[in-house]
Amino acid sequence: MNTTDDQIITRYLTLSKFIDLLTNNRLFLPSLQHLKKSEKLEGTRTSLKKFFDDGTDEMLNHFVNKVFPCLFASNPRDQDINQIKSKPESKNYQTPFTNLNFNGNKFEDFQKVLNESYFISCWHASEDENMAMWKIYGQEDSVRVKTTVKILKDMLSSDLYTLVVKKVDYNYKGASENGGSIECSTSDECEDLVRIFQKHKAFQYEQEIRYVAYDKNKDFTTTKDPDNGIYLKVDIKTLIKDVRLPPNCSTLFKEIITNLTTQYLEIEPSQSTYDYED
Repeated sequence: MNTTDDQIITRYLTLSKFIDLLTNNRLFLPSLQHLKKSEKLEGTRTSLKKFFDDGTDEMLNHFVNKVFPCLFASNPRDQDINQIKSKPESKNYQTPFTNLNFNGNKFEDFQKVLNESYFISCWHASEDENMAMWKIYGQEDSVRVKTTVKILKDMLSSDLYTLVVKKVDYNYKGASENGGSIECSTSDECEDLVRIFQKHKAFQYEQEIRYVAYDKNKDFTTTKDPDNGIYLKVDIKTLIKDVRLPPNCSTLFKEIITNLTTQYLEIEPSQSTYDYED
């Protein structure tokens, strides 16, 4: 699910994360493995996709079409017996780093080290405020920052990391679920990246656009990445187009944010449209 460059995107940040962004001119991209600590379903695959990816389909095909016919044949031929001795075709699994051949191993044997190799920045694809986002990701002492898909994409692009930007698919039906495969003609079509841009329907309120960075030249089986994630440098004055105050924030908090935005961004924060009187 592709994005447009002029798409407005927003992010809800706690005060500590906002201060880090302003004072250090950097954006933190947690690894997929780190995200899984708070959301266990991050980067998981559907049961049917596991069936095809892990080679269970090839194993079943081997027994149904080769082993069983020979076992129940009245006079099995030598070539049929040889088919029993043969092994099912091994399964190739495409990643941006290399094509994995499971050879009896399961995807889970590689999953942790793969998850540690992807670094992710999550944004909300709407200019309108979202109360659920305020409560879950912002809480009381928080702000909402606004930018566009292209501005952030240009900021995070580098010679070291390949960057893939896509909308999250909440109605995922992978090609492998139909018995086919996703060709790796370009890096963002690799099978392993598919699972990173899919989520359960229960998370549709997030309307997420996801930035995924990885070093495709590394040997992910031997190179250890930071457990939690990486920091990428950004130009905050170019990146941040608006800072929104939380609903019904205190006078003190408003003063703190105003001082920060005028000092580092040379802009005034905007008022929440959710403000109300008790």
